[in-house]
Amino acid sequence: MSGLPAGFRVVADPSLKLYMDGRLLIGGAPVRVMRLTDAGRGHVQRLLAGQPVDDQNAQLAGHLVDAGLGHPRPPEPARALSVEVAIPVRDRPLQLDRCLRGLGRSLPVTVVDDGSADPDATAEICRAHEARLLRIAAPGRGPAAARNLAIQAATSDLIVFIDSDVVPHAGWLEALTLHFSDPDVGAVAPRVRPLRQPGDSLLERYAAARSPLDMGDAEGQIRLLGRVAYVPTAALVVRHAALRESKFDERLLCGEDVDLVWRLQDAGWRIRYDPSVIHAGSCTW
Repeated sequence: MSGLPAGFRVVADPSLKLYMDGRLLIGGAPVRVMRLTDAGRGHVQRLLAGQPVDDQNAQLAGHLVDAGLGHPRPPEPARALSVEVAIPVRDRPLQLDRCLRGLGRSLPVTVVDDGSADPDATAEICRAHEARLLRIAAPGRGPAAARNLAIQAATSDLIVFIDSDVVPHAGWLEALTLHFSDPDVGAVAPRVRPLRQPGDSLLERYAAARSPLDMGDAEGQIRLLGRVAYVPTAALVVRHAALRESKFDERLLCGEDVDLVWRLQDAGWRIRYDPSVIHAGSCTW
């Protein structure tokens, strides 16, 4: 991966410790150690003091971010990028209606029906919200196939994957798309907190307390053995160009989202987790 673009700023990870008069940096998860020259120490001091990235320190800023010792702060406003939303669904018309109401009508939305028992109910919800509806020819193939069909139909710069039982947070899009000012960012995920409702069963209350969708409140770059090892596609914004060679593995009926994120990482893309944006959702398909 390359350095951070000019104009970005870098903030220190809370774990970062400086030793040897700022020439030795230790922190991140897993723990990383970075030794600096005198010139490098000066650049890091200026970056952590809030000076924007420039041509002289762009590579070093990228190393700080990739090592988990720092986190990027994109400049505002971001370059305008086209965005569309993809929602895989099988039944759950009430949840789909709630999700589409949360999204509003400012973005084009494609709903992919993967074998709903009542397809007319799904179609009615889509018509009410002016969402495009696609159906899988051989239904019941799972969320990977549904999302891949949406990718095939997409023409935008960014694709927002969101599950039908997720309730989007106000202002979410602007905050997440800022990250794509870095051309090496392939995907960004918000935090997905449990959706609690009156009358939840014991199993639903347990899932809310131990939700596998909630990656916590610490921002970071997604990496194996890191603080955040994966993010789900319950809510995930992906650069369309990153999906040209890596799509969802349709052989997987679960875990296909984690698999995709790891393959994007292996392909050299930066994957960011931004918990300052919070959606609500459950963990059912």
